[in-house]
Amino acid sequence: MVSGDLLRAVEDAAVSFAAEAGVRLTRYFQQHLVVEFKNREHTDPVTAADREVEAFVAGAIRERFPHHHVLGEEGTADAPRCEWLWVIDPLDGTTNFTNRLPIFACSIGVLYQGWPVVGAIWLPGLVELGGGVYYARRGGGAFWNGQPLRAAPETEPTPARLAALPAFHWRRFHLGGKLTRQPGEVRGLGSIAHELALIAAGTLQYGLYKQPKIWDVAGGILIVREAGGQVSQWTGWRRRWQPFERFQPARTSGRAPRGLRDWARNLLVSGAPMHRFLQREICPVVRLGDLWRGAFGITLTSTLWRPHA
Repeated sequence: MVSGDLLRAVEDAAVSFAAEAGVRLTRYFQQHLVVEFKNREHTDPVTAADREVEAFVAGAIRERFPHHHVLGEEGTADAPRCEWLWVIDPLDGTTNFTNRLPIFACSIGVLYQGWPVVGAIWLPGLVELGGGVYYARRGGGAFWNGQPLRAAPETEPTPARLAALPAFHWRRFHLGGKLTRQPGEVRGLGSIAHELALIAAGTLQYGLYKQPKIWDVAGGILIVREAGGQVSQWTGWRRRWQPFERFQPARTSGRAPRGLRDWARNLLVSGAPMHRFLQREICPVVRLGDLWRGAFGITLTSTLWRPHA
C-alpha cells in the first residue's frame, strides 16, 4: 500500500510535530487565555492555543509534505478525496485546559485513502506520570516515548479497573448482562484522544464514544490497534458492531458526500480479548426520531428505543 520508508518518515514527522505542539500547549497552559465559543450553547470552547497550535502543525505538514492535505478541527480545509490526509486536533480537552486541569491532548492522525496509517498523541505531565508522545504506524507496533504499549489483556471488564464512558452514558448506551451490575470504575476524562492513548497503554480497559468527530479519534484508533486493541463501529440499520476499517465521507440520504469534517460514528474501543464480550453486552440507545430523520429527512418522534446487540 505504502512503502515502509515513507511510512516511517511520516511517523517520525508526526511524532516530532506532536512533541513540538506539546511544548507550545505547555507554554499556553501557564497563561491566562480568553475563551470563545463556536456554538450558541457555549459548549464548544476555543482559545488562541487551539488556533496557534493547529496553524503550526498544518504549516509544518505542508512544508515537509507539500502534496499532502490537512483537516483540522479549527477550520483547516477538508479534502475528502485526497490520497494523503493529516487530521489534527490541536487541543482535545479545551475545557479541562482552560480550567487548569492537565488532562488534554494534541492528536495527529494520518490517513492514506481513508485508512489510518500513522497516529501520534501528545499528553501532558511528567514522563513518570505518562506524559509525552504515544505513537504508531500501521504494522509497526505502538509506543510511548520508545516503550511498547499493550492494551488491556482481560477477557471481561474487571470491577476495580477503569473504563471510559461518556457523561450520562445510560442515556446513550444500553449495557446488558454483567455490565449492568459492574461496568468497571467509570471515568470520563473530557478528552477522547487522551482516553484512547490510555486504552492503548492498558490504563483504561475500554471506552465508549457517542459519535465523536474524526479529529477526536483519527490518531488514537491506529495506536489502539497497534497496541493489540480493537475498534468497532455501530452500523445503524443492521444493529450490530462491526470492525472499524477506514474513514469514509458522511452521507445524507439523497445528497452527495459531505466530507470527512461531518464524519461521526458510535465507537467501541478495548483490548482485543474482551472486545467480543463488550460487543454482545453493549448497544447504543437509538431515538426513533433519529432513524426517521436519517432515512426520510423528517422527525416523527423522540421516543427512546434500545435495540438488542
